[in-house]
Amino acid sequence: MQLSTPRANATSHKAAELVAALKIVWPNTEVVINATKPRRGSFEFTLLGIGGKETLIWSGIKKGPPRKEKFPTSEILIEAIKGVI
Repeated sequence: MQLSTPRANATSHKAAELVAALKIVWPNTEVVINATKPRRGSFEFTLLGIGGKETLIWSGIKKGPPRKEKFPTSEILIEAIKGVI
């Protein structure tokens, strides 16, 4: 799983919360934060599958205001991942 987030304190904190929630459901999963430079103002979550196939699970780019709509809850993110795998 790959999480793309700007390097700001608020987004880094939210990313850490989401990673902790994902590790509860999928404890042996590797989560990579910002493997590549994130898009400006983005908070995106991409599932990296076998063979390197990328599937965008969440993008907050076109969401908000308010800013909090750019970030998924852990429940929304987990359900979105379950719908793909």
